[in-house]
Amino acid sequence: MKVQSLVPDSDEDEIEEDAEGRVMNEIQILNNVLPPHKHIVELRDILLGVEKFFIVTERCASNDLVEFYPTANNTRARNIFKQLVETVQFMHDYGVVHYDLKAQNVLFDTTLMRDIKIIDFNKARYYRDLATKTYNNFNPDRYYWSDRHNFRPGDPYKQTLPDIRQLGNILYSMLAGTEVQLGVDDFYETDDLPEISRPLISSDPMPAENLPGATNATAARIFKQLATTVHFIHQHGVVHNDLKSVNVLFASAGMRDIKIIDFGISAYYETMATRTYHNFNPRSWFAEEELRQAGDGYASPFGDVEQLGNLLHCMLSGRDIDPTDWTDPEPDPEPRTDIFDDNALHLFGLIGPYEHRADPSARLPELEQILQHPWLR
Repeated sequence: MKVQSLVPDSDEDEIEEDAEGRVMNEIQILNNVLPPHKHIVELRDILLGVEKFFIVTERCASNDLVEFYPTANNTRARNIFKQLVETVQFMHDYGVVHYDLKAQNVLFDTTLMRDIKIIDFNKARYYRDLATKTYNNFNPDRYYWSDRHNFRPGDPYKQTLPDIRQLGNILYSMLAGTEVQLGVDDFYETDDLPEISRPLISSDPMPAENLPGATNATAARIFKQLATTVHFIHQHGVVHNDLKSVNVLFASAGMRDIKIIDFGISAYYETMATRTYHNFNPRSWFAEEELRQAGDGYASPFGDVEQLGNLLHCMLSGRDIDPTDWTDPEPDPEPRTDIFDDNALHLFGLIGPYEHRADPSARLPELEQILQHPWLR
């Protein structure tokens, strides 16, 4: 049960200026706009007192996402987050943006914490232009004043962005195992943020213990996945800038499919992009002076190609090599010619570390050329 005073407080709400309006907005959303959904708290009754509203909802467990975060593993986190995303999409289909998706507003139906219930629609908004579905022939003109609610046509992306950002915070908290609260305009030093629990993302990294087992065929397949993926992100204007073995994980213990992670120091280059995702407009996200021009050097497409060459060196030698560690007295290991064929060694001579290239003065090949190399066909 939720109790709401009808006596106005000193704070003005985003939706209404008085407490009664806040309550009526929540009742309207749950009773008239949204149809029943198994992951949205059900409104059971409304009791009106002299100075208070009593909103009676279904009973949920007291557990919320704050208690779930430390217990989350890969399977449970995926299941709960999928429930969240599907439910938020359901709300958006009916024109409702929650605006307050936080851990305390996501409860569980039982203490087993298997099924969620989204609560507290106090700040929710209804957007006529966003709605693609209607419940019980709902007519917003009967319930909302057009001059005080968002009836003007708008951009669905911008309308739903607050919920998407809040889902991102929840996902971050699941991966970190603790609640993370990031505001839209907040800036944080890296040391201030909790680390993501890597085992939650994947099971097997690419580094040293897995490299010696690479054969010519498996190394060619994995390296082709790497080159194809880097080519894909370059087509969308992104340079990773930190391609190293610990940033390449495998999707499963079978080590057949890679996942590139950690885009923390990646850069977007507008002039490099040949593809656009969801009509992405960089000027909506970057200041003009932040829009970089693609060029040569480390922070460029060829910087990623150089790092791919270092990863190829790791595969062919069977060792995890850090090219930036100048204190290592050991000489760089040579490729294992008894395992890898001439095509692998030829590609290594094109993109491997500078001192191993057949022609150190030659320009590095572009990714399209690398993907056409005989070793990767």
